[in-house]
Amino acid sequence: MNVAKGVPLTKQEVLLLLSLVENNPVIFSKGTNAVSNKTKEDAWVRITHLFNASVESGPRKPEQLRLKWENLKKNARKRNNKIMRNNAIKADGGIAEFIPPDVALEKVSAILGESDAMYADEIENCEAARIQEVLILPHPESQESSNQNFENYSLQEKSKLRKMQEYLRKVKQKTRKIRAEELKSRIRRNNAVAEYYSQKTMRIKHEKEMSLTSDKLKSEIEQLKISKARLELDIMSMELKKRNSVI
Repeated sequence: MNVAKGVPLTKQEVLLLLSLVENNPVIFSKGTNAVSNKTKEDAWVRITHLFNASVESGPRKPEQLRLKWENLKKNARKRNNKIMRNNAIKADGGIAEFIPPDVALEKVSAILGESDAMYADEIENCEAARIQEVLILPHPESQESSNQNFENYSLQEKSKLRKMQEYLRKVKQKTRKIRAEELKSRIRRNNAVAEYYSQKTMRIKHEKEMSLTSDKLKSEIEQLKISKARLELDIMSMELKKRNSVI
């Protein structure tokens, strides 16, 4: 049975897809060459095969699951930005918008955080390998032999070496910046989640207190009604006695 194009995934199917995506980190690669693209396509075919073997709602195509993953990433980033804006509003003393919990999008945010760190490592490793391919340096056993080898290079080779060293330094700075931003993003996200659950706990506590107060008020009202009825009976009794005494 083929699934109609507009039929959405269930919550359980979305979580299954995220689990499969998380176990195939190759799809987070930023490479765009033919080999990288083919590897990612194969990964999506493998994910689709495992997904279809685990659900009963009907088979999905790799293009459908890949599009769903892209949409989940967009929604998770939008939600994270909204959470950060909420935190800024709270810091200024304002009233922030209520953001309901979303297990799937929180899982996506966690996966994206890990993939950012992987991307930083990938940049550094790929660029270092690229430099080694362009300029293969000797590996001297001592600093003295290293200096001697460097002096034996031509001016053109020395210039090329200095440029490559400077390039590698910039790459390392870039990876450190990516890691720092990824760490800050995780901290902001975790703080936002903690703040959300803290407010939710306070709201539940307040609702319970309001419920207890309401029950107490109801009990007091019932007691007042009983007292009023007793008072009315006493008044009626007094009036009857008064009438009897007159007769």
